Amino acid sequence: MTVKPRRQYTEEFKAQIVELANHGKPVSELAREFDLNTSLIHTWRRKASQHPQVGSGSEGAVGDQAAADEL
Repeated sequence: MTVKPRRQYTEEFKAQIVELANHGKPVSELAREFDLNTSLIHTWRRKASQHPQVGSGSEGAVGDQAAADEL
C-alpha cells in the first residue's frame, strides 16, 4: 500500500477559498473544483472567523497610567 504525501496549502490559498465560500460559492463546488475535502474548507472558514488573541492574557503592562493615557 502506498501512502500519499500530505498536501500543504499556503495561507493565501486558504484565504482565497474562504473568501469564495463567504461570497456564496457552494463549499461542495469549491471542493470539486480544487480537489479538496469539504470538511477542510469548513475548518478553514471556522478558523478564519475566529479573531486571534492579542497579548499573553496577563494583567498588562506595568507603568505610569497617566503616561499611557496620554499616548
